[in-house]
Amino acid sequence: MASLNARLEENKSDLQTLKMRLEQEERIRTEAFEWDKYARAYMLGQMEVAQLNRLDQCKSPAEVSDLLNSNPGDLLKAFQLVIGASGQGALALQKVLLAIETAISNGSAFRDALIDVEKNSPNAYLKFRTLLNRDDSFIVSSASKILSILLRFDRVLRQDAVDSFLQWIIGEMRATDANRVSRALTALSNLVRREDYQLALYHQRGFEPLFQALDAVYQ
Repeated sequence: MASLNARLEENKSDLQTLKMRLEQEERIRTEAFEWDKYARAYMLGQMEVAQLNRLDQCKSPAEVSDLLNSNPGDLLKAFQLVIGASGQGALALQKVLLAIETAISNGSAFRDALIDVEKNSPNAYLKFRTLLNRDDSFIVSSASKILSILLRFDRVLRQDAVDSFLQWIIGEMRATDANRVSRALTALSNLVRREDYQLALYHQRGFEPLFQALDAVYQ
């Protein structure tokens, strides 16, 4: 009975965490942001501002996904400018990352457009990898999920990007904070669907911390 009660409390905690995440996503999605006011800070032109304002008019994740996947090229430049800006407030970046995460989790067109942008880059997905060092847990969680999806579906083996990302994941799996472990496992679950990434995890000696993290989660 004690074991059952402990498991029920764990499930209750998981549901509370999920509820908090969904509430945070809803707040970020619906909170107004004055793109016109901050256009200069993000080096946005009138077209980019209009596109971002159109995105903010979406009332649900489904609308966001439909907008980005039906017109994958429209918001790419605006998103890149916001992600690349340093020293700006968190809300704009959170809104952009949430939109990207929503779109690439529910369709392939915008995902493939993002992958195509990195086609000739010597430092593939560097902007997303850099975000893993931020203090904002929402930004880090979204960036890690986005990165894991893009690397999973990129037909080119981005060895440097994969190696550095796996190093980050392994470090997160060794953390004592349950949220950090959870986001690392979420990212890894996407990567290891590819056999070459399973091999990369082996070479990084990542299976031991993986098993330890899984034991801690499911004990």
